[in-house]
Amino acid sequence: MGTSCFNFPLILFGGFLFRRYGMKIGIVGGGWYGCHLGLVFKRCGCEVDVYEAEADVLQLASINNQARLHIGYHYPRCSVTRLQTVACFPRFMEAYPTFSKPIENNIYTVSKKDSLVDFRTYCQIMEASGLQFDYVNPADFGIAGVDGAISTQERLLDFDEARRTFKEKLGRSLHLNSRVTSVVDGPDGAQINGETYDTVINCTWCALKTGPQPENMFFEPTVLLYYEALQPFYGALTVMDGPCFSIYPYDEDRYSLSHVSFTARGQYKTFAEAQAFNDQVTEADLDVVRCNMTEKALKEFPAFKECFRYLGPQFSVKTKYSNACASRDTAVKKQGHVFSVFSGKIDTIFIAEDSILEQLGFKSETSKIALFPDLDMENEESELERRLQRAVG
Repeated sequence: MGTSCFNFPLILFGGFLFRRYGMKIGIVGGGWYGCHLGLVFKRCGCEVDVYEAEADVLQLASINNQARLHIGYHYPRCSVTRLQTVACFPRFMEAYPTFSKPIENNIYTVSKKDSLVDFRTYCQIMEASGLQFDYVNPADFGIAGVDGAISTQERLLDFDEARRTFKEKLGRSLHLNSRVTSVVDGPDGAQINGETYDTVINCTWCALKTGPQPENMFFEPTVLLYYEALQPFYGALTVMDGPCFSIYPYDEDRYSLSHVSFTARGQYKTFAEAQAFNDQVTEADLDVVRCNMTEKALKEFPAFKECFRYLGPQFSVKTKYSNACASRDTAVKKQGHVFSVFSGKIDTIFIAEDSILEQLGFKSETSKIALFPDLDMENEESELERRLQRAVG
């Protein structure tokens, strides 16, 4: 196996076939998934066009979120989402080592009152998933009303670095300010706004509908709140698992505050309906959200008001599944010459990559999708744990 200039593994057999037949790939959406897949197919020698409606890549839900690079700690009740991130995190670190930064004290706690799992069970799930952590004293971090706390290896995303790199590497394959209004499948390919491609990949998470969508899917308008730290803050604080809050660094100057009960603002059948809801939010509405989030944060982090000052809101629209375990799995569906990517977490871009390559005829030599083509399947658990530890250094 070779290595590309992007630092991710070369799929040499796939690259040979793509170069030989000169496939033309059209990708709709310049978010994390669209940009990554654009680089994958450029690496394979394809002619690639990535269409982004906005003036830059990584817009909307790609950055209007917490800047959290998931490893799995956030999903104790959903094994698929958790294990997807456990498996893909080392690949993300290998492919994009400059896209994230360590957080010195990234603390996860389990609420005594509001959590759907107890602390012991939570830690057992993380250990069984191969995730590394250290037990810490909640009082050392000003935390109250919890069963326990751990320090994790979760990282902070660097949106600016990712945006710069994607634009540089995609080059002329990237088309900004290029809104796609139609994707039409045909017998010999598919068209994007009348331009014909061998294969089209829709990375808009159904904002542009190109095929059947899951029955339990909905569009969720959300609001996070930006804060600045009035005094040095130790890192990040996430309270698990249920109607709880999180304080997470966003960039050098801001932190984001979210709460499961107040960040999500409703469920709509279309992206346009969810966006229209956000457009109608008033200052009075934001005051209510801020009051509710602050009240909840103070219960487990009593010094919140002394540590942070409110700056303003962050609005977004997310596409989610309705289910009991809060899953955020990544999946890919194919209809004709059009792939629809149902994206989960950022580092699970590799689930989409592997699935699309396999459906185009490049099946793994193992019984599983080739998350790690050179993985010793007989010792998979210990190997994944080793790679995870190596990735976080």
